[in-house]
Amino acid sequence: MKFSYFLPFIALLFLKCTPDRGPVKFQMEYFDRTFEISPALNPLETHFFTFKDIRTNYQAYKSDFDLSDDDIVSITPRSFRMTNVSSNDDYNFINEISVKIVDPDRPDTPFEIFYHLPANRRLNNFIDLVPNDKDLKSIMIRDRFTIEVQLIRFLDRAPTSITSRFEFSFDVR
Repeated sequence: MKFSYFLPFIALLFLKCTPDRGPVKFQMEYFDRTFEISPALNPLETHFFTFKDIRTNYQAYKSDFDLSDDDIVSITPRSFRMTNVSSNDDYNFINEISVKIVDPDRPDTPFEIFYHLPANRRLNNFIDLVPNDKDLKSIMIRDRFTIEVQLIRFLDRAPTSITSRFEFSFDVR
């Protein structure tokens, strides 16, 4: 009788929340994008840093791995790291970060691909953001894309002028 109460919980252990898209065939990586966080920025506002016309290098990646468009099922966000390259100051003044990608067909509606929410922990001079599970194949098979980094409501002003570099990557399955 007691075993029948546990049967639904056992069944849940074997279910997946997301579909299996298969193994990662390669990663599309992007480096060396920088922007300046000034101590003069208003901590109550959201600050936008837009990077237009980033080359996807999709055709080069495809030929390097000897794949065709039909071999690629999806392209999803993998990692995003923002690093202070100008000083040892940490990012404790930042509340939230949202990184959005812009679909060239719908430039007025960017959607979030990485994020950082406030937590009760100390931040270092780098921040690793959390990726979402959005399939970006329709955007990433094109020649170029646009990324928008949003710093949302600071907890305080930046201690000094901070040059931040970010690098990010996508999983190609």
